Amino acid sequence: MNDSSNLDVLGSPFLRALERAALAVGRLDALGRSAEPGVRDLLALRCSVVAAGVPSTACRDGIIALLRADGEGGDAASRLAAVFAEGAARSRAGTAPTARWVHDQLGEGEGGHDLPRELDEHLRAMRPPASGVLPALVAARTLVQGGGRSEARTLSATALAALVLHHAGSLGGLWCTIPAALVAGMETPDLVQLADALATAAHDAAHALAAATAALPVHEAQVRAAHGRAARGATAVLRAFRRWSVLEIPSAARRLRCTRPTVAAAIDRLETLGLVTELTGRGRDRVWCYAALADAMVMVPR
Repeated sequence: MNDSSNLDVLGSPFLRALERAALAVGRLDALGRSAEPGVRDLLALRCSVVAAGVPSTACRDGIIALLRADGEGGDAASRLAAVFAEGAARSRAGTAPTARWVHDQLGEGEGGHDLPRELDEHLRAMRPPASGVLPALVAARTLVQGGGRSEARTLSATALAALVLHHAGSLGGLWCTIPAALVAGMETPDLVQLADALATAAHDAAHALAAATAALPVHEAQVRAAHGRAARGATAVLRAFRRWSVLEIPSAARRLRCTRPTVAAAIDRLETLGLVTELTGRGRDRVWCYAALADAMVMVPR
């Protein structure tokens, strides 16, 4: 693995691909730093869904499914979302992501701890310029190169790349990574292909974030047009969804310092307009999400 410590030996094609990836990640980072917390949460779920292999044009249902499952699902997107959430918590506590930890979360009993340990030593030795892009690419390639193409191994490569970028502060608190299907489909793990895939993923995530951000005032205008003076409460609740990706009536009433009936009436108005969706299907202890924002994050093929 020593070749990746020296950029000069990687060649011009990779250096150009690395620059493209770094620029795309940098643009996403700049956008992410001003994003609302609830928007970031939904974008993190979008990353899990797309990384697991769902086309970006069909990721809305996947995002809603993850919110509905609340971390209990066993599919690839749910497993990635759980690893991202736990990895972010570890990062906030100052713990850098390691291949060994990711392997333990996603390895499903696979052996081969020697490779994650060796990779972790290599990552600690790397001193990349300014961002986590290079170590993320090296981590993804090395995990797959040394461990075959099982789903667990490709998901581990995808997750580790995302966690390295996130921990390095390269994404403005957002999430972006190389789709597992692309990693699995490579005959030989190639840093140029991985860098281009990361650049595309970051570019698409930036478009999704920009589209979601542009949708926020449009949704507020819909509420005002539909409800006139009565729109004030519904607008306040809609804005709360920007901070919290899911809301219950009691918690929303507490956070907004208003009555539960006021919040319930506002959510009913938002639901009638198709802006929010109830997740549980229950008659009590109900939970809503900002579904129209997930809709806005669906990419239109360019």
